[in-house]
Amino acid sequence: SGLFEKWKAAGIEFVQTILIDNPLAEPFDPNQIGIHYKKGADVTLKAIERLNVSENVGVIGMKEGKICIVEYSENPPKEWNLANTSLFSFSMPFIEKVKDVDLPLHEVKKFLHSKPVLKQECFIFDLLPHAEKLEVILYPRKEIFAPLKNREDVGPVQRALLERDRDCIHKLTGTSPKQIFELDARFHYPTEGLKEKWQRAELPPTSYIEP
Repeated sequence: SGLFEKWKAAGIEFVQTILIDNPLAEPFDPNQIGIHYKKGADVTLKAIERLNVSENVGVIGMKEGKICIVEYSENPPKEWNLANTSLFSFSMPFIEKVKDVDLPLHEVKKFLHSKPVLKQECFIFDLLPHAEKLEVILYPRKEIFAPLKNREDVGPVQRALLERDRDCIHKLTGTSPKQIFELDARFHYPTEGLKEKWQRAELPPTSYIEP
């Protein structure tokens, strides 16, 4: 498609991936990017602890001395307790190395009109065996993972987003507001000017807060 060449010409050094159905996924995590850069990693992955062995998440483990991920539908070992969040940092040299790799197909059980069907999918984590330097960072689940898979997830996801915004405001202002609100995304990447403006500030009585 020529996309890699465009990225390279633009001077891009790292590529971040997030899943669109995880509203807590942060596209520009300075901690993740910083570790990825300092370690000189090919790939850096954010992980969380599994809730239990029945949780439908891919899990992280070791095979033949290399870090790998096994999808939940493929019966991963029960003792593997770190879950894959699909929040990756990739270095451009690594992308260049694997951009022509053919990924294997996995059969995944889905439901279509309440009937079980098999769907063939490729998973980006099958690129990991090609990485010479791979880092895994363990995060608290509440900070990075709140998947929205069905209507039953709407309430928990809303609460997770509100808790994250409340934590953000507490760090900026020292206050702990009880009202329901949503922060503009700029609060999560605050400039020095924004920090100074909101130090010890009170929230306005609106549901959407802008800087």
